[in-house]
Amino acid sequence: MRMRRPPIPRDSLAKLRQIYVDEVMKQIAGRENAPAEQVFKNVKVLKGITAAQLVKKMDKDYGEALSWNCSNCHRAAAGNWATDSMRNKVRARAMQELTNVINNEQLPKIYPTDTPQVSCVTCHRGYNEPLEDYLIPARGAPGGPPMPTRRPGPPPGARPRNTRPPR
Repeated sequence: MRMRRPPIPRDSLAKLRQIYVDEVMKQIAGRENAPAEQVFKNVKVLKGITAAQLVKKMDKDYGEALSWNCSNCHRAAAGNWATDSMRNKVRARAMQELTNVINNEQLPKIYPTDTPQVSCVTCHRGYNEPLEDYLIPARGAPGGPPMPTRRPGPPPGARPRNTRPPR
């Protein structure tokens, strides 16, 4: 299992994201309640929400869930929010499509009433990649790997107790 670098403190990232959020909200002033796809260029998956809701979703759902800043997916410093040249933006779009399928098609089959919803934080929990031990239930838990079977007696090759090796 590879070692994870601890995420940057959330308050620092929130401050960085807030600078971009404020900048974008100034740019769209007066159009906050218009459909996002009419206000922003290249909106493909998150159609049907307002421009303000889109900005909030980027900040709260994506930024907080992955402990990221806007520049992880966007050419924010250049003010080029629409470009698809960032691999993470394309990946995030695919992940949002996956989330939509889970929420709109799969979970209603299991929970026809009071259907729960998943979001980025359901799996990511503040990390760039979901934690492996979160996705795989613990050994012996339902859905997890089985508990190892123990054979009676000492393991093969073990020394009997209370004996010392020859000198």
